[in-house]
Amino acid sequence: MTFLQSVSWKYKLGFVVILPILAAIIVGGIGAANLHSTTQTLRAELAQSQEHQSSASSVLVSILNVDRSLQALIAADTPAAIRTHAIATIKAASQVDESVQRLQTALPENTQVAKLSTLLQDIKQRQMRVLGAAKKNLDTDALTEVEAMQATFDDLVAQAQRIVSERTGGAHRAGQCQ
Repeated sequence: MTFLQSVSWKYKLGFVVILPILAAIIVGGIGAANLHSTTQTLRAELAQSQEHQSSASSVLVSILNVDRSLQALIAADTPAAIRTHAIATIKAASQVDESVQRLQTALPENTQVAKLSTLLQDIKQRQMRVLGAAKKNLDTDALTEVEAMQATFDDLVAQAQRIVSERTGGAHRAGQCQ
């Protein structure tokens, strides 16, 4: 007790005032560190979700480009136009493959992406037959092949749209948390 009696009131009062301020600074620092960590985690999840959504959208756009290219190829009459549209069709089909591969890399466990890949493999042989018939300017044969693959193509587009809407919903939910 002698120690406390020997300390002046000025120091006792200063200690009583500084102690709660020091506790508030420590609690505030811990809270700021937690808030920063949560923000960084959310930012990373949002960036990943946007990347997935972009990959899914890229697949859908690529699929639609293939359809457009096939239609233009069938409609082409001159050898030069047929060649140009055949090259565009092959390029568009290659872009679909690359887009699906990127999406599979981004979402390896997603069953919808696996189904999309399976549908794409199912449609490839028919696309090659359409390409071959169109290059020979056999429009009726090419149109017959297109009609035969239309149901699978519609499933492919629907699957891609489901993936895009799923990814868009995920990005929207992550954005709401910010």
